[in-house]
Amino acid sequence: MRSSKFMTRIDRIVSQIDRLSGFAGWLGAACIVLMIPLISYEVFMRYVLHRPPMVADEFSAYLLVGCVFLGLAYTLREEGHIRVEVLISRLNRRTANWIRVFALTVALVVIGIGVETGVEFELTAYKLGLRSESWLMVPEYIPKLFLPLGFLLFLIQILAEIRKVTWSLKDRDRIHFDGSGKIKAS
Repeated sequence: MRSSKFMTRIDRIVSQIDRLSGFAGWLGAACIVLMIPLISYEVFMRYVLHRPPMVADEFSAYLLVGCVFLGLAYTLREEGHIRVEVLISRLNRRTANWIRVFALTVALVVIGIGVETGVEFELTAYKLGLRSESWLMVPEYIPKLFLPLGFLLFLIQILAEIRKVTWSLKDRDRIHFDGSGKIKAS
């Protein structure tokens, strides 16, 4: 009984992680939406008025980085990352899920290194007071924050995905991971 309550809490946490990844994905999408008028403004100023603004290029780059890193966890949740399933599609569900757990565990280690490196990158920019080379002199720690934040969200989503797959391994007769990121009843 106690184990069941604990697992129910874990599953609620997994659900919250999925929601957090969804929110981060929407923030990544908002970065793209903000890029559209910014780039349109730059094109208009450059080619119609022959006075290119210096800010549009810089801020578009920042928003692009935000889009990519904020979208990592959401893309994992939605299984949007590139996969080659030639071998795994020929295996039974249980074996395929064990391989998925292994792959997610390897990804956990790699992304954990990414989190650590991103934090060091961020702290270095902050401690040294680095600024962009443009006339705006934006403190570099601000746009660089997307890296550790995105990697951390990605790492947390990997943990949630490992839980989803191990859940399907435990209750293989009643539920399964169907490839859409959701647990389905058999």
